[in-house]
Amino acid sequence: MYEHKEPNEQNLNSGAFSASSESEQPRTAEYVFSHGRMREKKPAPRKGVRFLYAILACLLCSVIAFGAGFGGAFLALQLDEEDPVYDPPADNDLHHPNPDEIIEEETDPDPSVYGSAGEEAFAISGVARLVQDSVVVIDATIEGSSLMGIPVTATSSGSGVIIAEEGYIVTCNHVVADATSIIVTLNSGTKYEAVVAGYDERSDLAVIRIDPKEKLTAAKHGTSAHLVVGEQVVAVGNPLGTLGGTVTDGIISSTAREIVMADGKEMTLLQTNAAINQGNSGGGLFNLDGHLIGIVNAKYAAEGVEGLAFAIPSDYALEIEKDLIQYGYVRGIPDAGLETIDITIENYHKYYPYFQVTELGVYVVNSTFCKDLINKDRILEINGVTIISSSQIEEIVSECRVGDTITVLASRDGDTFSVSFLLQEYVPD
Repeated sequence: MYEHKEPNEQNLNSGAFSASSESEQPRTAEYVFSHGRMREKKPAPRKGVRFLYAILACLLCSVIAFGAGFGGAFLALQLDEEDPVYDPPADNDLHHPNPDEIIEEETDPDPSVYGSAGEEAFAISGVARLVQDSVVVIDATIEGSSLMGIPVTATSSGSGVIIAEEGYIVTCNHVVADATSIIVTLNSGTKYEAVVAGYDERSDLAVIRIDPKEKLTAAKHGTSAHLVVGEQVVAVGNPLGTLGGTVTDGIISSTAREIVMADGKEMTLLQTNAAINQGNSGGGLFNLDGHLIGIVNAKYAAEGVEGLAFAIPSDYALEIEKDLIQYGYVRGIPDAGLETIDITIENYHKYYPYFQVTELGVYVVNSTFCKDLINKDRILEINGVTIISSSQIEEIVSECRVGDTITVLASRDGDTFSVSFLLQEYVPD
């Protein structure tokens, strides 16, 4: 779902879910956000009631016909006042030069044996009252076309957390990725059109911004490093895409669970048994101090499995949020500028009409930073490591720094050659 390059099919099919010291069967976690909106089917009115409705409709039509100009304008005004959607901020007003000035962080991060909230903690009802206005509902619209060229509109719903009074909201990248329209609904019911200020596919985090017309309540970031197993936490979000502001509670089941997402992405996440459902993605996980200690993003979903939900730790999220607010992307990520494709036994016939290669392997589709590599070049080695999948390239590059030199051994038309070039900083389009 969120691939810089063609994923390794073996990785996609074999996702692992591993404990640090336990042996268990491989599992994969799934992103949690709601596709579409649920609509309740109302029962049809009885025959007598339908007749009454018809009479009332006729009377209403007569009234509207009598005062169409005034009545129509008044009706439109009422609808606008009832459910307005405020305009988004201008493109030149998306970023802030100093995120430290606007993001509130915990000021007394001393660790405690009792966990991140310390010995004096609120009751769950107190936490809910403290943080409910900082969690929002997000409705995203994605427009595309079917294989037949027919326009198609898809909708999804998720959650977000206000992290600055100026209108910055953190959510999961998969909630707003490729969205053509984003509507944010505050806990007060006020609606805003939002714009993506920045996103990061690797961490599955995004920051969106609205232009607030009212005072916003921002969440205070806690210190996720001070969480302890068994510590009580509260999740607030928008399960099923229709139940905004829902509060659930649970405990921290693991402070650093290594998992593989269904799309092959490896992540280190907080694990909790708080009830999490589709639509909770991007919502907040709070400690009993009311501090944000995680961004909900995934769950393990299978028949007979309950209480396996995951969140991005706040310490990790905070640094990414600051970069997204200031620059629109995460700085310092190395990029080889290579777009590659894996030609395997399984997909060979699918790609042959376009690629027409005779050997299996990893092939260059496009090379941005090294013009010596061209389309259909086969990558054999990088820094002396034999390459059999695109995921290996990503792993090698991720262990380097911006400005490092990598050496690529490649083949073209039966001839083998070597090229070296500098890694650049990854900047999303």
